[in-house]
Amino acid sequence: TELADWRTTVAERESVDVNDVCSLDLLCWVSYKLPQHRSELRRFEYILPALLEDKGLPYFDEMKNIISSMNMARAPTDTQFYSLRTKVKEDVDTIFGRKQTTMFIATSVLCIVALILTKRKQ
Repeated sequence: TELADWRTTVAERESVDVNDVCSLDLLCWVSYKLPQHRSELRRFEYILPALLEDKGLPYFDEMKNIISSMNMARAPTDTQFYSLRTKVKEDVDTIFGRKQTTMFIATSVLCIVALILTKRKQ
């Protein structure tokens, strides 16, 4: 809620819509990842909103201060992050319940059977 209040306050100060300060998606991502630098924000949204991009404006630093206070208040968790490649492979193994070799063999057998049946019809 601190970030949402900050966004509303900045929008009122600049007389712009809250989405011109930053999108709700970006705000949610910020509250989850707690980035400390603009480069970290660009991992989510490469083109930052002008109010956050401009180094002459205090808004990114204000947001960073809120993030820092949230980071201090956050309790340590047992969360473990995996690379996308590892996660996708694990998901595929879980969904199909097989290893890649087994899937390859099954697919090959089905292709051979389909070829045999096609040749018989001719």
